Amino acid sequence: MGRTLRHATQGIQADPDDPVTVGLREAQLLIAYPDSPLVEPGPAAGPGPAAGERAPDCGGLLDPLATFPLRLYDVLRERDHVLLLHADSADDTKGFEELADTARGVAHGRLTCYCVLPEGVDAGPLPLPVLRDSRGEFRERYGTGGSDAFLVRPDGRLGTRVSPAAPGPLSAGLTRVFA
Repeated sequence: MGRTLRHATQGIQADPDDPVTVGLREAQLLIAYPDSPLVEPGPAAGPGPAAGERAPDCGGLLDPLATFPLRLYDVLRERDHVLLLHADSADDTKGFEELADTARGVAHGRLTCYCVLPEGVDAGPLPLPVLRDSRGEFRERYGTGGSDAFLVRPDGRLGTRVSPAAPGPLSAGLTRVFA
C-alpha cells in the first residue's frame, strides 16, 4: 500500500499542511507504540506490521455463521484482546489448540482466539472459530508465511507478533500485558 506507520512523535509533527495527513493524525492512524513496555521488543518478525503498530484491516473473511464476508475490524470490534492464529496449511495448525489454551490461561480468560486460514485448507476439528481468508488480504497485509500469532490489543494495535507461532514467545508477550 506504500504507507508507513510512524512513531507517535513523528505522527504528531508530520506534514501539518497536508489535509490527508492531518485527518489520519486526528484519527490516530499515524501513531505507533514500538517502545511501549506492553509490546514485544524489537523489529517485525517479517514483512507486515510489527508489535506496537496498528493492526491492518482486511476484507473477505468468511465466517461459517455469517452470510457475507467480514472485515477484520468487524471481528475485532467490542472485544478485549484478540489472538489471531494464521496458518498456510493444515500442518501449520498443529499446536494451535495448545497455543490458544496457553494464551487464555495467561490472559485469565480475557482473550478471544480465532484461526485464520486460506480457503481450501482443511484443519480438521479445530476447537477455535475459523475465519477463511477468501481474498488473501489477511496474508498479504500481515505478511504471513507458515504459522503466525498476532495479539491485537483493544486499542487496535499489535501487542505481540510471533512467527512461527510458538507457546514460549507468545506467553512472554502475553505476560507483559496480563502479569
